[in-house]
Amino acid sequence: MLSAAPAPWSAPASASSQKNPFAGDQTAIQQGKTIFQGVCIACHGASGKGDGPAGLSLNVHPGDLTSSKLQSESDGAILWKISTGRAPMPPFAEAYGKDD
Repeated sequence: MLSAAPAPWSAPASASSQKNPFAGDQTAIQQGKTIFQGVCIACHGASGKGDGPAGLSLNVHPGDLTSSKLQSESDGAILWKISTGRAPMPPFAEAYGKDD
């Protein structure tokens, strides 16, 4: 059984204001798809709705990446969340070479 929803997860303003340096870069987009398929799909599911097989056993339901709430967040905020993680999601900065 899933636990209650965790407290809201907000990125710091400094992260939220960062622009995507790879916007429109097809190589970066393909690399992101490869990372998603290899790392994220297990919990977030193939369509990103949080219905992946590994996510079913977690106490905290994986986020729905297609939700309007997440889609309204800035690229910088999303990158910060992926980079830093929040249990049960680990930080993934090393997965794509982010050092900070």
